[in-house]
Amino acid sequence: MHSKKNLILLILLVLSALFLTNVTYAHDDPRIAMVNVTAIEQNSSAWQKKLAILQEQFKRNRDSILEREKALQAEVQEYEKQRPLLSQDQQQTRDAEINQKLAELQNTAGQVNATLDQQSTLANQNLRVKIAEIIEVLAKELTLDLILEVGAENFAVMFYTARLDITAEVIKRLNSSYPMIILE
Repeated sequence: MHSKKNLILLILLVLSALFLTNVTYAHDDPRIAMVNVTAIEQNSSAWQKKLAILQEQFKRNRDSILEREKALQAEVQEYEKQRPLLSQDQQQTRDAEINQKLAELQNTAGQVNATLDQQSTLANQNLRVKIAEIIEVLAKELTLDLILEVGAENFAVMFYTARLDITAEVIKRLNSSYPMIILE
């Protein structure tokens, strides 16, 4: 509910700014559309394929790590049986070897997770770029002036035509009414 209220306020602010500036539209009102990029991502075949690939990679990596972990557990169990027969130096050496193998296994698991996270982030970025390209083409086809991204908790401008950009007018007015910032 709160994000809808913010969205309505943003739309009103944009439209108010348009009509308060020297920008004129004659009889051509701005055309505004909204898009839910999160819903696009979650419902697109590209997103579903990406999830399936990442899940398969995760499963393969998890299985590999679990196999290594089982092998290490078996090695520890065998060592525990032999431990009473070993000298203190041999025990310390063996303890260090096992701790090293455990650290390597944990390091490998961390690297695998980091790699999967990086792949997921890159895939998300690539998907977002493609979505933005499609939105821009669609905006031109539908002669839209402004597209707002809406979602569960956010909204953002995804596309706008130059005639909606009041930045230059704001700069002009700011420069004329507030020519210098005084630093004290």
